[in-house]
Amino acid sequence: MDNRSNILAENEGKRLDLRLLWLVCFSMFNTWQMGIIYFSGDTLSIDGRTPLPIDIGNLAILIVAGYVISIAFMIFLSRFIVWAERISAGIALLTAITLFIPLKAEILASFYYVHCFFCVFMIGFESAIIINLFTEKTALVHLLVAYAFSNAIIAVLQNDLFKLSFSVFRLVAVIALLFLFIFFFKVPANVWPRYIKKSDNITAPKALLTGIFLLIGSSCIASIFGQTFAESIKHGITIFYLSAAFSGLIIFFLWKRFGITPLQCYKVFAAAIIMGFVAAIVSQYIPVVALLACVLTGAGLSCCWLIPFFGLLIAKHYPSRFVAPVVIGIAFICLMIHTVLLDTLRNNLTMLYSIYLAIAVGLAILYLILEPYLLFSFRNKAAMSKTEATEAISIAKTLTPKLENNWREMLQSNAVEPLTDAEMDIAGYIMLGYNSEAIAKETRYAFNSVRTYRKNLYSKLQIHKIRELFMVAEKIVKE
Repeated sequence: MDNRSNILAENEGKRLDLRLLWLVCFSMFNTWQMGIIYFSGDTLSIDGRTPLPIDIGNLAILIVAGYVISIAFMIFLSRFIVWAERISAGIALLTAITLFIPLKAEILASFYYVHCFFCVFMIGFESAIIINLFTEKTALVHLLVAYAFSNAIIAVLQNDLFKLSFSVFRLVAVIALLFLFIFFFKVPANVWPRYIKKSDNITAPKALLTGIFLLIGSSCIASIFGQTFAESIKHGITIFYLSAAFSGLIIFFLWKRFGITPLQCYKVFAAAIIMGFVAAIVSQYIPVVALLACVLTGAGLSCCWLIPFFGLLIAKHYPSRFVAPVVIGIAFICLMIHTVLLDTLRNNLTMLYSIYLAIAVGLAILYLILEPYLLFSFRNKAAMSKTEATEAISIAKTLTPKLENNWREMLQSNAVEPLTDAEMDIAGYIMLGYNSEAIAKETRYAFNSVRTYRKNLYSKLQIHKIRELFMVAEKIVKE
């Protein structure tokens, strides 16, 4: 087995399959973050604001510090992330308990600032655990089902449907953090993936990774805008989160009942985001359309939650220590971009909404380009311990034996002339996003040989485009 196969097989064996109950506990981070912390202090929300007994000012510096320190920790101390989560959740829980104590306003505010800092500090770690430790199934159940439960709670916490007192908020905060604290002790602290090093000579499909990171960025901006718009509409934020919860459950049902994967649903809900932004523009002239915009952008949010899942698909085939930090770094940059746009165009909302509409259209187009690669990566497992791979065998042989054999057999059955092992190896790399130059670096084949094998592959399969090659892989899934 080659070095890449060893690393991928080892990491695949470390991934966790968790029950829904534990994932609901983990989703309490979302409840705590978006239901309580996000709506503390200054907010655009009409009704949904945490009724704190103290004044909370601008938390911008605290937010920046939390993101930066979190990213640095993930790069240099990634193996201690679970322990960092345990300690952070413990401190946050203790500071939440102080809300029950009749302290002076200044002291209570200080504790609350610490409380908020650790919430921001833990945001990146949530993604890191999903990317590095969850199986694909566990990640999707968490992001679609457990998050649906969490989003429903957030909708109630907005002080919109029901007027909630501060005592209710502090109790929810303590309960959520207690569940979160328990969850982090469920996750083993000594299990972490093996990252690749420069000496491993493993090449990344740079063009594909760049595309996925752009997709993550545009998804972040779309989700941030949808929420910001909903805050400015009466009952908007409640409708937004209820729509997100309902849509997540629909996507999961379609996957389990009809085999329509969440990735296949993504383009439909990306279209919902586009229509939501169009409705937001129209609402400037027809106010009643605003609630429809909240429904549509909320539905799109259920797909934006898949951001960590995209990171997981990258890490499954290219386990770099920088995947999770880059994902959360992109989210931070998008937050800053949104802040600048909002401050600059606050008095020209039509222009602001038009910019976000253009971003949403770009998101949909980019996804349509990337979809075949993402589906292939999702449907084919990483290296398994029983796979017999050598340096001359491509990633195609890092799939589970059954899928790998079917895949190769399908190529042969559709070829007008027998395909060589080299040609099938090249096919595997192509479908994982590698160009000819990257394939040459990754394998023993010379660049000119790769180009020749690729030309022969297309000729024997009588295809002309990469997308046609993916159509062969699609047949495997249906059989």
